[in-house]
Amino acid sequence: MSSFQLISDGDVRLDRRPQQMDPKLTGSDPIDLDASDTSKIFIGEYEIETSQELQYVMGILALAQLKSFGALVERIKSLAASAGWQTQLASAVALEDHLQEIILQWPSGD
Repeated sequence: MSSFQLISDGDVRLDRRPQQMDPKLTGSDPIDLDASDTSKIFIGEYEIETSQELQYVMGILALAQLKSFGALVERIKSLAASAGWQTQLASAVALEDHLQEIILQWPSGD
């Protein structure tokens, strides 16, 4: 029996224990939680039981990363402004605008 585990700095633990690993599977293949009881994904003590729950949680995690990246871009923008780097400032402003557009259009999961 194969197992795959990813433990991050936070309280997120992905635990997948298929009975047999299919050699055709890649990292981009979706996990069908509804079709098999051999896949288990946990966040802390909470077990994600459906594909819809997994999609929602991954969306929230991706949105959090986008917002963190936005904060980094804000710091870069401030540094560029204080140093007088006009080209970098313009790039940071354009990137910040693009990130805001993505965040505003992000599905709410409803």
